[in-house]
Amino acid sequence: MELYLLFGHFFLYLLSHKFFYLKRANQKIFRVFFLLATLIVGQKLFAQVQFVENKGQWGPDVQFMSNAGSGSFYLTKKGFSITQFNPEDVENIKVRRHEPTLKGSTANRDAKDTLRSDSYSVEFLNAATPEIIPDKAVPSVNNYFIGNDPSKWASNCKIYLGVTYKNIYPNIDLRYYTDGAGHLKYDFIINPGAKIENKAMKYRGAKSLTIKDKELHVATRLGVNRELRPYTYQVINNQKQ
Repeated sequence: MELYLLFGHFFLYLLSHKFFYLKRANQKIFRVFFLLATLIVGQKLFAQVQFVENKGQWGPDVQFMSNAGSGSFYLTKKGFSITQFNPEDVENIKVRRHEPTLKGSTANRDAKDTLRSDSYSVEFLNAATPEIIPDKAVPSVNNYFIGNDPSKWASNCKIYLGVTYKNIYPNIDLRYYTDGAGHLKYDFIINPGAKIENKAMKYRGAKSLTIKDKELHVATRLGVNRELRPYTYQVINNQKQ
């Protein structure tokens, strides 16, 4: 199922007088729209989310991957996708795999696992091909040696704490990161001269989209993911206003 979220008019409502000021102050750049990204099946992400570069270990459209809750968050060329697993199934598998066995029996470890999953993707419609800039690299790297085909292995995959998509629309940047509370977020950074009307996001694979208490609720087979209430701000003299 394909569902669409039109956010151009929502932008205008949120920005109000700030957008008027933005257009006049052409010599400055402001971050004026802030949106909490999807919480995976209602889970809070206490661990800091990290973005691992793709060096062939995932599909060609994936740029970075992040483990989020009981699922994965993939940054694609013009959007993102989410793969999620039932948290109870994940926990049951962990417990059973680590249960002590009697007299060397492997019955528990060999039992068939049940892992329910779902996924959906989000595309920023009519987006340009952005310059993708990772930042805040961490000192460690990841290696992926999965399966018997060396051509699908990947080593020394760098890890970052943030990723910016420059000019995903003309004069509009998009930045993914997490805050200190472990929320996965993305900011739209509106630069002078940007046109924010008639922008849309296409959700593919979700059961439904609804607005409740100014939050976007994305229904999946595993439950409801929430994109928390957005707000706007400008940074003036290093202060958010």
